[in-house]
Amino acid sequence: MNKRIKPETRTPLADTSVQFGQAKLETYSRVSGMTLIEVMVATTISMILVMAFYSAMNYQQKANATQDQVTRMQGNLRVATGMIERDLRMAGFGLGEQMTLLTNTPRRQGIYPCNGCGDQPTTVNATTTPDSIEIWANFNDRKLFASAAVSAGGTSVSVGNDPVNASNALAYFKKGDYLVIRDPATNNTEARLVSNVAANTITVSTSFTNAYPAYSEVRDIKKHIYRIESGNLVLRLMTGPPATAVETSHILAENIEDLQFAYGMDNNTSSPLDPDAVPDGTINTWVNDPRADGVNNDGNGTSEDERDLTRIAAVRVSIQARADRQDTSWARAGQTPPFFRQGLEDRTAAGTTDGYRRRIMQKTVFVRNLGLVGKYEPTPP
Repeated sequence: MNKRIKPETRTPLADTSVQFGQAKLETYSRVSGMTLIEVMVATTISMILVMAFYSAMNYQQKANATQDQVTRMQGNLRVATGMIERDLRMAGFGLGEQMTLLTNTPRRQGIYPCNGCGDQPTTVNATTTPDSIEIWANFNDRKLFASAAVSAGGTSVSVGNDPVNASNALAYFKKGDYLVIRDPATNNTEARLVSNVAANTITVSTSFTNAYPAYSEVRDIKKHIYRIESGNLVLRLMTGPPATAVETSHILAENIEDLQFAYGMDNNTSSPLDPDAVPDGTINTWVNDPRADGVNNDGNGTSEDERDLTRIAAVRVSIQARADRQDTSWARAGQTPPFFRQGLEDRTAAGTTDGYRRRIMQKTVFVRNLGLVGKYEPTPP
């Protein structure tokens, strides 16, 4: 017999919504927030973290800026030192050992210290200003040959093409350069100022004293001058004809504050009074100017003269670079910046600080082409 299931009887709760509403209100009332003190503490901690992060970033930026300045200074020093070193190693190349010292001709010794470096400088190695130097050489390392004999009293030389690359004289010689001609048989050598170049004929301003046969050696000699521009911090390479005072200026490096030279002399002091004394391969002393060092280096005569420069065995190059802007962090901190121009060779240091960072590079170059006997080893001065 099927029984009929009686549905469940539920009694509605009239106050259910009220009870739920009260429960909801009661639940919300128990949610707690941050107090004013907690907010202030959290804000203070956040500010400390932000300030620490900013300080770290600011320090890193200053460190990067300082490193960038140092990198630029070192780059300038490397470029300047490398160029001067290269030319010093070439000094005297192609001049000839027997060439007579004549006014306004290439220095037989290939190196001429000077200050201001005009054609005939009168002041050398001043102790209050940067030094400068003349370097004479056959820088292109090319030797041509006379294609015809040159008579005594002649003023022109015909040359053949360069046997290496078939270039003619115009590739090397320019008006205002010096032509050095040498007879290999007699070793007679003369230097003359070039007044004109046309194809393979070179005209000189002064006639030759000696006659030169065909196939005599012919070289092009140029002068390079290194000096800091007056009133500026620019190291310049000056090239061009010295006799016409028309020189081409090349910017070699910027922010170069000082350039100093010292010269290692092989004056053979074991027999300084012997006029026939020859270099013995030893650097006896370092001087700032071989013509004013109180020593008759060549042992010839009783006074110092330009012949003393023939005893230069090495040149010490000292260059000081300066940052392009001041380091102001010291001044902001109320401190005196510990930066000033350092003393180099015979130039004394600056008396006051100025806030500019500096770097110094020094290089000793042993010359090989000045006709000196003996072998100079690169030992420290």
